[in-house]
Amino acid sequence: MASTQGPSRERNEDRAVVCELITKVGRRIRLAIVCDGMGGMVNGHDASSRAAAAFLTTMIANTSDREFSPLDLMRACEAANAAVYERYDGKGGTTLTALSITSDSGACVHVGDSRLYAVEHDGDLRLLTRDDTLSAIVQAEAGDVNEDELDNRLLQFVGIGPVMTPALFPVNFAGTNLFFLTSDGTHGFGRKALEGMAAHVRSPIDLARKAVFVANALNGPDNASIACLTANTDEPEMEVGVSIARIWTPSDHIEVWLPDLRRGDHREQAGRSKAVPSDASKAASKPAQERKATRKRPDRPAKLKASSGGNPQDQEVLFRLGEAEADD
Repeated sequence: MASTQGPSRERNEDRAVVCELITKVGRRIRLAIVCDGMGGMVNGHDASSRAAAAFLTTMIANTSDREFSPLDLMRACEAANAAVYERYDGKGGTTLTALSITSDSGACVHVGDSRLYAVEHDGDLRLLTRDDTLSAIVQAEAGDVNEDELDNRLLQFVGIGPVMTPALFPVNFAGTNLFFLTSDGTHGFGRKALEGMAAHVRSPIDLARKAVFVANALNGPDNASIACLTANTDEPEMEVGVSIARIWTPSDHIEVWLPDLRRGDHREQAGRSKAVPSDASKAASKPAQERKATRKRPDRPAKLKASSGGNPQDQEVLFRLGEAEADD
């Protein structure tokens, strides 16, 4: 994954995250998330950070010790909405598009105008989501969809209110090489540009680097972010009884609040997730960390931080949920 502020913006309000969850029942879940904070509202950068963190927290808590269901994506998206709405009361918000891939299924949850694309074996590019905008609905009803026509009049976004209606749909990965999620600063360059990048890439990392290079080279007017997942569904042998979360992010720290997973205590901790400023020295000295997490006190969950910095392939933080107490 990759993200750039771009030459025309004062701050990066996008958040891109890739995560691998290993559940206690031996299930591997791969996730990619893109959130685009709404710059015309209050603190878009914080809204996107809160949404991404709440989404991850809920996914980790709800899937650590049982089988994964696509409905877990919906619950995580609803938790993200609650976290942002609780903080900004509808005055701040973000888009959220997330993709999950397991050995036998794929699913996507989507709110706003970030997008999910699939690159087929023959190089064709497919747009899998529909923007939550007025023009996208009009085009769909008319049967004349123009992917290059962008509309910032969002009909809904994460943080809009107590009730939100995300799109949740299955994703078929047969015949697909690669999936990638984008903020509008990336797909805003048009379908032809995306097709050109996707057709000549050697790896997901190569595609991510090309996307942010193009955004900067063309003096893009917005932040640009991309998160990629291969369609490879090979399932390595997993250790049963151990829950692990690996998180990669090019953005600020993602702070994840975990309940006591050993006790099945999945209370309201998702809404307490937040992002905090990055610590460059720690990120440089510990590009990959392994930490153990359980509750230290009955009234407080363990706190885990995923650091940023360096190249995308180096930004890994491993959270092993075990018996020992966590550093605070």
